Amino acid sequence: MSNISKNCKKCFKVLYLKDFPKCKTSKDGHRGNCYECERLRLGIRQKKRSKEYKRQVSRRYKNKYPEKRRAVSSLHKVQKKKGYHFHHWSYNDEHFRDFIELTVSDHKIIHRHIIYDQPTKMYKRSDTMRILCSKKEHFEYIQQFI
Repeated sequence: MSNISKNCKKCFKVLYLKDFPKCKTSKDGHRGNCYECERLRLGIRQKKRSKEYKRQVSRRYKNKYPEKRRAVSSLHKVQKKKGYHFHHWSYNDEHFRDFIELTVSDHKIIHRHIIYDQPTKMYKRSDTMRILCSKKEHFEYIQQFI
């Protein structure tokens, strides 16, 4: 039985069944990826879970959007209700402490419909790509999604 060959779905090599991890739910009793590809996949997955990798991603984000970091740090002393997030409608210096308080789920929903425009430090509508220039305009647009 071990001299039967199978194609790896990841690297496309033709290998013997003994080169594939076992899987009870599969027809032939083996996974679709070979041991080597599985090791690579798990290594990448493990790397993404490591604290150092998360620090690197965080550092890159902070360097890419320093205005967002300054705005968030300016709100550290503002009391936030449990289950709520502060949504900045603008990251311009004069609007740092001007935010909209939203539930965590609503905050996730509205970010599907707005796009951050770094040169203006404001959000754009995802449908028309028009900049939401004021807090009122921003709030009226996001109201349709929450």
